[in-house]
Amino acid sequence: MTRVQFVKVSGAGNDFVLIDNLDGHLGIAWVEFSRAVCDRHRGVGADGLIVLQPTHLAAFEMMYFNADGSAGAMCGNGGRAAVYYFGLRYSARNSVEFTFGNDRYHAEVKRENVCLSMKNPSIIDANLRLEIAGRELRGYVVDSGAPHVVFPAEQVVRTPEQFDEMDIVSLCRSIRYHGRFAPYGKNVDLIIMRNNEVIMRTYERGVEAETLACGTGAVACAIVANASSGLCSPVHVHTRGGETVTVRFEITYRGYEHVVLEGAANIHFSGTLLFDETLKSAHRIAGAVQRR
Repeated sequence: MTRVQFVKVSGAGNDFVLIDNLDGHLGIAWVEFSRAVCDRHRGVGADGLIVLQPTHLAAFEMMYFNADGSAGAMCGNGGRAAVYYFGLRYSARNSVEFTFGNDRYHAEVKRENVCLSMKNPSIIDANLRLEIAGRELRGYVVDSGAPHVVFPAEQVVRTPEQFDEMDIVSLCRSIRYHGRFAPYGKNVDLIIMRNNEVIMRTYERGVEAETLACGTGAVACAIVANASSGLCSPVHVHTRGGETVTVRFEITYRGYEHVVLEGAANIHFSGTLLFDETLKSAHRIAGAVQRR
């Protein structure tokens, strides 16, 4: 058994288990660990696992794993939650930099809000057409640090009330696993636009379910709202969890630049896990928690 201290954090509704490994003492098989700890029935339960690792390039290196153990692309809300934790734990200044993959990210902490500078997003396909259950859906393919397909929800519902009530899982799963996106698939976002605001719902690959928010998804939705309907920066994106994130961007001759994702981050509780390295099984996780 390996004893592991953890912190439960969230960003705009996305929830994560965070492991502080800045002293480098843990040598765990993170893929199996993420599957176990993110299990909402036998583990702590989360959309993903964040591991803070030491690096000489920035305050920390962020590793991210989806709930199914797959190595996740950049997670905007996870990055914001990690910065919020780091600031509180290490009394860091309002400005924090971290690395993810080969990229470096800059964030500013403003009380309980974290503003994270994102990679420049790009619209890969502005004329996507998919045949789903005998219906043609038109949307956008966007790279916002993670791959997303974004569809205006008016194609499947008539009112915001219907959009709020509809079960999006079966529809989005058909899109996520569409042969056109094989072998890795894409995250799927449905949006409704009104004034300078966007209401979004997201199905995340790796979680294989609807999540309460998605940071890279919010960026993708804001960019699509600008490209399709002329919504100007800042775009306020309302998430399924009831929180609002703000996406700011500039449009230059190179495309969308200086993109910032802003929203709340929280620390909910901490505790200790006992992880069975041999079985790598979720039911081997146990521990007490301390709520904040």
